[in-house]
Amino acid sequence: MENVNCNLCGSSETEFWGKKAGIDIVKCRKCGLIYCNPRPDNEELQAFYSADYFDDGHYAGDELRQRMYEIEIEEILANVARRGRFLDVGCAVGKFLLTLPDTFEKWGTEFSAAAARIGREKFGLNIITGQVRNIELPEKYFDIVQMRGVLEHSQNPYEDLLSMRRALKDEGVLRISQLPNIGSISAVLFRTKFNQVKPGEHLYYFSPETIGAMLKKAGFSITSINYPYLETPYAALARDIIELVKCIFQDRETPAFFGNMMIVYAKKDL
Repeated sequence: MENVNCNLCGSSETEFWGKKAGIDIVKCRKCGLIYCNPRPDNEELQAFYSADYFDDGHYAGDELRQRMYEIEIEEILANVARRGRFLDVGCAVGKFLLTLPDTFEKWGTEFSAAAARIGREKFGLNIITGQVRNIELPEKYFDIVQMRGVLEHSQNPYEDLLSMRRALKDEGVLRISQLPNIGSISAVLFRTKFNQVKPGEHLYYFSPETIGAMLKKAGFSITSINYPYLETPYAALARDIIELVKCIFQDRETPAFFGNMMIVYAKKDL
């Protein structure tokens, strides 16, 4: 375990926010960023993201996740671009890239050596092993740079955003998808029962305000934030309302619900 200061403002002044799985979650008194402290160090995280985490039965073979890839790619094709150079940061074994049309030049980076190896050897993808902030990517090369369900896992999200800014064309688009929203109804009401509070792997917890502030600090401006729910395969409104009510009386995690997840689009400040 290691102790860290706030990744957004650098302060060490925090207040207790919650505890789960034996790990303290704190809130920065100066900027409001919520994060794990102390947290698993690099060696512990490498062990956590082993081949078992990414095998087809646990991660890559998830049918609901695959359907979400298809829905999100439909959105990209309709609203962003139908071709170009696409970088998927933290791409795991590369199933999103596999689903993306071949009109795109596909690149990926992945922290887990086991997952990157699967993507290269099993799927023939161009995946570079390492944390994006430590990889020498071509500058101003990519039309779209994506982090999907990844920024909350990062040990240094601010430095990762700076690296992505360097790799993105001036007119390019940054897409941060499936980012848990710690400002959501579920998170505000239920704190550590919120199903995206996973301190063994989710190290940072962003609200629309704190992700906006971090993007601004890294040289980006948000163009839109969406909160996908009803259009996702995870949604069942009547069931999820019932499950939320049960959380009031029982020690259980919240279900999928409005506002739980964010899709953030941003462009570089020039």
